[in-house]
Amino acid sequence: MSGNGHLSPAQVHAKVKHPIIDGDGHWVEFPPVFAEKMRKVGGDKAADGFLAPRGAGEPLKMTPAERTARRIAQPNFWNRQGENTLDRATAMMPRLLYERLDEIGSDFVVIYPTAGLGLPRIKDDATRRAVIRAYNIVSADYFRDFSDRMTPAAVIPMHTPEEAIEELEFVTKELGSKVGMFGSNLPRPARPPWRRMTNLERMDPAKLDRKLLMDLVIKHGYDDMAEALRARDGYPNPEAHLTGGRDELDDFAAC
Repeated sequence: MSGNGHLSPAQVHAKVKHPIIDGDGHWVEFPPVFAEKMRKVGGDKAADGFLAPRGAGEPLKMTPAERTARRIAQPNFWNRQGENTLDRATAMMPRLLYERLDEIGSDFVVIYPTAGLGLPRIKDDATRRAVIRAYNIVSADYFRDFSDRMTPAAVIPMHTPEEAIEELEFVTKELGSKVGMFGSNLPRPARPPWRRMTNLERMDPAKLDRKLLMDLVIKHGYDDMAEALRARDGYPNPEAHLTGGRDELDDFAAC
């Protein structure tokens, strides 16, 4: 029984008679390391395109009035756990996630991108294709040793049928992909609905146990992540201290 009086995920799992499949799990790619792996397989265009400001980049530096005038939605900044360092580490490292699947209560998990969600919206054709191809190769490599219980979704661009078919054939024939994340959204001029955020204290960077995060990264053999964390004073995302000028949002974005 958990501290709140509810059954734990493992206890719930023990009561059911069928496998439990998480069809929409996400992991949190670690950009300093992930991008360099992309550079090795796809060149500078792939890595630099992946790191280029998108989503929570420039729009978070605009005032609410500027975003409204340009019909740009409030990007998210609250999707990175700060309070529970073990969970943050689990989202970063496939090996640790694999070890915790029984605790989480899942028999099989489909893993979707987080940093990769916006890749199909890259406007430049050559950059988009280079970034997505390299992303899919690196993502598949991260999860290859855990394919009996986890599979990553390959990113499939949908700008043209030819582009989609080419990437589909590559990820299925060359990488063995079983799941695709299709870039089907089209940008439209619409003002986003606002609502007050709650539980932002969970994202407080001061609550991140940097020593624990480092110990977990080293324990699970991600030496490149450890090196990158040391260069960033132990914080995974120290540059993300913006909430977009909203008075009702607290600045808890560092993690």
